[in-house]
Amino acid sequence: MSQVPAPLPLQSRFEVHDRKQFEIKLEYQPSGADETRYLVEAHLFLPGSLNIDAETYPRADFYADIHNYVRFKTPVMAVQELLTSDASPLVRLEAWLRTGLGSEKDIVYQAKLLSCVLRGALRRFATGVETRCEGPVALPTEACATLSRTWWRCRRG
Repeated sequence: MSQVPAPLPLQSRFEVHDRKQFEIKLEYQPSGADETRYLVEAHLFLPGSLNIDAETYPRADFYADIHNYVRFKTPVMAVQELLTSDASPLVRLEAWLRTGLGSEKDIVYQAKLLSCVLRGALRRFATGVETRCEGPVALPTEACATLSRTWWRCRRG
């Protein structure tokens, strides 16, 4: 008798964007299986004073207004891992450039992934610097100011 694996934890966040839009974010760790299906049921309770019913907001319009987006989390890689791991987009790009075996689609994907990994690493670095600049054993003021200016220049592109 086989056991059914326990469901993976589902994290959710609710954000109001403006008077007419809100966002529900669902975050979960994939199981690793080739195919995983999830069923999410959402119940919206609206006050009667909004005058929303089947006549004022038809079912087809409601479903047409729902947008689903899938966003994958950026992998976190240490510098050594980025330089040596077979899973590293940098290592894959270098190999494809040497051999000429990578398709244009794969090269573009890995280049975008590399930029996301580097952006995440820079963000974590900047957070660490901010912590060090404000912490009990702070970096020198001039060093913090220089790092801050550099960080904002990079953010503006």
